[in-house]
Formats: sequence, C-alpha cells, structure tokens
Amino acid sequence: MLFQIFKEHNIKPKHFISASAIGIYNDPYLEPIDEQGEIGKGFLANVCSNWEQQVQKISSLGIRLIS
Repeated sequence: MLFQIFKEHNIKPKHFISASAIGIYNDPYLEPIDEQGEIGKGFLANVCSNWEQQVQKISSLGIRLIS
C-alpha cells in the first residue's frame, strides 16, 4: 500500500527504513545464520518474506531503501 501511495501521489521521501524479523530464517538454534540463510517455513517466515519482496519495489521509485 505504501508503494502505491508513493507512486500515485508522487511522494518521494529521501529514505525508507524497513525491518522485518529474524523469523524469516530457519530455526536459529540449530545452526548459525546470516543474511544468505535459507528462508524458513511457516507463518512468520512467509510474512517476513512477503514484506521484504514488497518493500524492494520502493527503491524502484528512486527512494533510498534502508533495510
């Protein structure tokens, strides 16, 4: 929704800060994880993954994305 508002109303903030959650990854207690870790399964992993995919669209508007 934010992407659509920025696009349709030509709103261009200088920066957009986004954060999801460590819940995107598999169980962190099984092995060390970094940002290249495999995306987990389940509700929280799906929400985080979808959020990150949608937020990437904001950078296509020339807005600096910080995530």
